[in-house]
Amino acid sequence: MAVEDRGQGIPADLRERVFDKFFRATRDGDVKTPAPAGTGMGLAIARGIIEAHHGRIWIESGRAGGTRAVFTLPVGDEDPEVAAAGTLDEGAELIKRN
Repeated sequence: MAVEDRGQGIPADLRERVFDKFFRATRDGDVKTPAPAGTGMGLAIARGIIEAHHGRIWIESGRAGGTRAVFTLPVGDEDPEVAAAGTLDEGAELIKRN
């Protein structure tokens, strides 16, 4: 799943920091950029939820020059450790947990 905007983008060196609590990526010294709204908790909360479900979230450049937030979540009853590894060894079985 991905969500993308057409804004000014987030510099590569700040893309991991946007997941820190209370961090808001703004361009320092740019008087044209209004002060950001919010508390800087949205992406920290999103990462917590996604990782609690054994997923992954990251930021990349948008196709239209903005920012693209991407996340993945495992599907189905697959064991999260097996899903993270990407493949099953030959003859391995998944154990469904109730």
